Amino acid sequence: MNRVYLILQISKGNKLKIIDAYWEKRNLGCSSIEITVDKTDTLDDLKEALSTLKEPEYVVFKVPSGGVEFLEYLTDNGFYFMETVSEIHLDINSFNIPSKFVRFNETLKYKTLTLDSLDALGCEIKKGIFNTDRISLDARFGIGIAANRYFNWIEDEMSRGNNIYEILYKQEGIGFFGIKQITDDTFDNFLAAMFTGKPYFGFGFSTITKSIEEIIARKGKYLVTHVSSNNMPVIRLYSQLGFTINSMTYIMIKHFS
Repeated sequence: MNRVYLILQISKGNKLKIIDAYWEKRNLGCSSIEITVDKTDTLDDLKEALSTLKEPEYVVFKVPSGGVEFLEYLTDNGFYFMETVSEIHLDINSFNIPSKFVRFNETLKYKTLTLDSLDALGCEIKKGIFNTDRISLDARFGIGIAANRYFNWIEDEMSRGNNIYEILYKQEGIGFFGIKQITDDTFDNFLAAMFTGKPYFGFGFSTITKSIEEIIARKGKYLVTHVSSNNMPVIRLYSQLGFTINSMTYIMIKHFS
């Protein structure tokens, strides 16, 4: 599924990126617009953009860190803060797995999933393994709708040729991760989670180490991904594994109906 990007030209010459997130109608059951504010945009640009929009049911604003004046204006106009999303980066050539993880990592394998083998993964996702993002935490949506959205996302990525892998301990699935190529040498670990109710506490690191193994096998040099400020355990894990922050984005939302 290709995403259509609608660019609104502002009179001063700057551009505010406005995305008709039509795919969210299937995921969330409502019309959705996503608006990204660039560091070159001004508060007047934002105000003009809002004044020209026909109100959809759900609007998401993405504001670069430091844009406090945008947050203040959006808050005054009924938007509220949901999370900060950080883009983080790892130079795989300089990566060394921490010694405390080495022995456990060696006991784990991973395999590629197919579109025909997603039923078991879908069952795990429906158990609520994603519960820290802006959709699952939103009282209008919740964990059930978030689970459906994640599963649809996985199917869409696989239909585009990107890969989903299941992590195995003694042939039992304990988690998964997804990989897609961004440039010739850069890959995105775009989605990952451990399954619930498994007696293998402490294997969460494998969603990253196994991603790195796969990227190395595909001759990649860099891993880029995103993490929510609502998910502190994952933030701490990425920090332990040597990731650095490229950028931070505030997420503000509003329901219009």
